[in-house]
Amino acid sequence: MRKGCKNIRFYIIYIIFAKIYIINIYMSTNHTKKNVSNTLTNIRNKSLKSKSSSSKKSSRSSSSKKSSRSSSSPKPKTLLNILLETLNNDLIKDSEQYNEYNETLSNDFIKTLSKPEKTSINYYQENSSLINGFLRKGYQFLSEFKKETIINNLGKTNFNSAIKGLISKINSIDKSFINIKSPKTTHKTILYRGTDKLYSGINNGYISCSKSIETLFDMNFVKRDRILSSNCCINVLIVDQNIPYIDLEQNSERWKYQKEVLLPRGLNIEIIEESTIKYKEIDFKVYVMRVMINNNENVYKIPELPKDDRVDRKIMNFIIDEQRTEIIKLSNMFKGPDEWSDEIEDINDLIEYIYDLEKISTFTQEQYKNICKKILNTLKKTIPAMMESKIVRDECKPNLRPVLDKVEELLSREEQIITPTDFIEVKSC
Repeated sequence: MRKGCKNIRFYIIYIIFAKIYIINIYMSTNHTKKNVSNTLTNIRNKSLKSKSSSSKKSSRSSSSKKSSRSSSSPKPKTLLNILLETLNNDLIKDSEQYNEYNETLSNDFIKTLSKPEKTSINYYQENSSLINGFLRKGYQFLSEFKKETIINNLGKTNFNSAIKGLISKINSIDKSFINIKSPKTTHKTILYRGTDKLYSGINNGYISCSKSIETLFDMNFVKRDRILSSNCCINVLIVDQNIPYIDLEQNSERWKYQKEVLLPRGLNIEIIEESTIKYKEIDFKVYVMRVMINNNENVYKIPELPKDDRVDRKIMNFIIDEQRTEIIKLSNMFKGPDEWSDEIEDINDLIEYIYDLEKISTFTQEQYKNICKKILNTLKKTIPAMMESKIVRDECKPNLRPVLDKVEELLSREEQIITPTDFIEVKSC
């Protein structure tokens, strides 16, 4: 019995110690977990604080750098600044004080113009290349266009009336410039002009200018007017006093962006400085020019119009029709369509050349002479070869001698021209 009791007490004591042991282990483990958890939390908090501090420092540093850059970086240069750095002319460097236009005076002046004068100025703004091309090159310039183009452009029914219409518009614009109320430069004035080539000396055409170089580049690169070629030309114009001008900036909404000032035709242009300006990776040639009246009286006068040196159209029609028909007879002397030689090619090319003259609107005396020389020299070269050629029919060869004689006769004369009464006849065979 006592032995059983001892066993029971032993088990009870064992269980108590076991529980105490387990409780100690649990408490120890839980404390460790709390320490680990607290340690991790502390590390995480420190890390966040560190990042926040670093971010603030970085932000302050970045802000400081930006502030430093903004305070130290220079303002971007304008086109005018860039241009002025390349030039030595003192007047250009003070150009802003000279670019004062009395727009009210100019606008009021335009209102006083007659209807034909206003219409002509509007026409010029739309067709300046046609008018100035005619004024600079004369009637030869018109030959570069088809007759229909000139006729339709001026709203006429035939070529002669179209030419009269063009000259009438020029006369109307001229009247605007010699009008006593026309605004005139009161001091040396700075204007800008873009061209695809250099113009100096007497400018027989009107001079279209802009009020600023920024406008010039805007016209070329934004509006795509293509007033500048790949490397030419920015013209800085120093306009003398007492030269009439028309400020067209308010004249047309369509062309307002050009800020155009129009100068009269026949002014004298003298180059006084050359330089280069780089823009959009392109080196543009810059010319500083003085613009002055082309006489000793310092009073603008209208220059003469281009001389009317046109050839009578009847003469040209004779060459295009009758003379070409005679030359076609030469092409018929060859044996057959399968044959080919340099002579055949030369004759056919000449026939085609004469035929294409029909497309040209007008001919000057110089053009007429050059056409005749081309016909005569081609025949002088080709006919002797035809006389020896095996692909020319034998019965036709005797007819070539008189043709060659006539060609040499015409070439021996001073004028060397073909007329309806003196031309090259070819006998058929």
